[in-house]
Amino acid sequence: MKTTSASEAISLREVEGLASEKTGQYGVLGHFAYLWSLGYGETMKRLFPLLLLLVLLVGCRAHSTEQVPTSPPPLPAGFSYWQIGQEFFLSSPERLIIHAAQSVKEVPGGWLVRPKKSCVKVIANQTVHLCLKKVPPVQPRVYLSRVGSHQVELKVISIFKTFIFFRWEEGQDPDYSRGRRITGHLFRDTDLPSGKTLFYSAAVYVDDHLLGPLSEPVKVVVHHRGAPASSPGGGVTRSR
Repeated sequence: MKTTSASEAISLREVEGLASEKTGQYGVLGHFAYLWSLGYGETMKRLFPLLLLLVLLVGCRAHSTEQVPTSPPPLPAGFSYWQIGQEFFLSSPERLIIHAAQSVKEVPGGWLVRPKKSCVKVIANQTVHLCLKKVPPVQPRVYLSRVGSHQVELKVISIFKTFIFFRWEEGQDPDYSRGRRITGHLFRDTDLPSGKTLFYSAAVYVDDHLLGPLSEPVKVVVHHRGAPASSPGGGVTRSR
């Protein structure tokens, strides 16, 4: 029967202590190499399964301690945002400083920001970090369904049921702070300005800060006579 010299002998408590001490310095292989270099090779062969389990448990405990989830800071007063597809729409009464953006475009009601990678840092009266979230890749399809007196009806083709609609006039950009939320696949607009060319687009509503990609815009031309009509020569021109 093989005997173990005093120099080779090591207690289970000592092994656990050495493994824990080196958790922040080495990987799993580093633990074994370190203990082997101290002359504990024979003991490690016998205790290998237990050593491996101890190292993994200590490593997991250290990893979970480092990544304690924190709640996001409150938004600055008056600051709001949407993620629309892969861009952010930011609205704030304060001057904004935006870092890590690929592009920043001023639009009605705020700024449209495309991140350089996945996150942007926005500085108002406090710092806000915004990172892109996954959104439904399905782009809704919008059609002009029916035209009546003082009303345009648009139909949405999508597997989703809740949408945000945006309307803007020709020559302008959408005001993403003034979207209209609907549930269902029919959108009716009765506030039609005379003599204007309007565009409509919709996005899938995910939550209060997250929308899917915008649909292709639908164009509606309202003639000066005030009420849209579907008869030949009437008040609305349909186009995509």
